[in-house]
Amino acid sequence: MMEEDDSLPLAPNDPSTERLINLFMLLQARPRGVTREEIFDIVPGYRGSSDAASERMFERDKNILLSAGIQIEVKTDVIVNDYRYTISRDRVLLPELNLTKDELKALYYASLVWKNSDLRESARELGLKLQTYGVETPNSDIDWSYGVTHHLPSILLAMQDRRIVQFQYRKPQQRETDTRTLEVWGVTYRPTNWYVFGLDRLRNEPRAFNLRRIIGECEISGSRNAYEIPDQIDVEALLNPIHYADSFQKVTLRVAAGKGLYWRKLAKRDLSDLKDDTFEVELINPLINVPRLAADAPGVVVLEPLEVREEIRTLLTQAVEVQ
Repeated sequence: MMEEDDSLPLAPNDPSTERLINLFMLLQARPRGVTREEIFDIVPGYRGSSDAASERMFERDKNILLSAGIQIEVKTDVIVNDYRYTISRDRVLLPELNLTKDELKALYYASLVWKNSDLRESARELGLKLQTYGVETPNSDIDWSYGVTHHLPSILLAMQDRRIVQFQYRKPQQRETDTRTLEVWGVTYRPTNWYVFGLDRLRNEPRAFNLRRIIGECEISGSRNAYEIPDQIDVEALLNPIHYADSFQKVTLRVAAGKGLYWRKLAKRDLSDLKDDTFEVELINPLINVPRLAADAPGVVVLEPLEVREEIRTLLTQAVEVQ
């Protein structure tokens, strides 16, 4: 493995350049200082390397900063018998991150939303940058990325540009899809679901839609700034009916003999004899129960509605691909 040469200038696309900048930002953002272990865990470039390699890179980076006139202060932490490193803000000139607490919180939650999407790498980098600036990220038991679909970027782009978005939408308990043409006013999250709301142009009424019920692709059309977003929007009034419908869903099951004890208990009639049977149950919070149905296949088969069958087929296909 080739050693990094201190005499070589840092190029903009050199990985060590980004590592050095992130180290500098981290040290000047933490007046109390950070330990070597914390530096190696937070700063990209150190993380993933061996202890010996990280130590060599850290010593090299300290020398480069010193040669640039930036003095790293070393503080002794008597409690844990360790050293903490920092850079006094009085000795450097970096622009302050002039964001409010609410704006920083929004950035943090944005990184959570996109952590399992196609933008996961950018989300990870955003989280690291927030740590670098000393932002204390709050703990959250909510998985904000749950329910995010590939439609969300198109919808957010349409909202940003004030353009029209068109998509096919399938209501609960409905086989056919309807065409929706929407002025996007915003998106919102409720446990297990993301929703888009705005003006449905065909019906000339404000409506809300579950992103997971959009079939196919979202098509953005028309010129920019084609509409204005109202200052006052009663999102709860728009969302309550659809969110309630999404929280309860009737499904028809075919259950093999001796199988599906959990689902038999949910049936409206006595199925204690455990024979082959077909019956209807009502799912509470279907997006949580659908994976359970998939796990009980093939002893439990969903006959209707079609959208639940498709979700289970997708889950089972993904499970096979992972194996």
